Amino acid sequence: MTCHHVVFRAHQGREELENLTSPYEFCRAPELRWELGRDPILVVEGRELRDAR
Repeated sequence: MTCHHVVFRAHQGREELENLTSPYEFCRAPELRWELGRDPILVVEGRELRDAR
């Protein structure tokens, strides 16, 4: 497992436990697509951040 920031440090994400997560390695597979928000505000395809709007 690896530690990741929920809000990226580049976007002023902090080091508090509430902003850290530890997804399993299979969660980072290239065929996965993550959409966050009802009208997606963040889209991640594999390891790439995509513009959601």
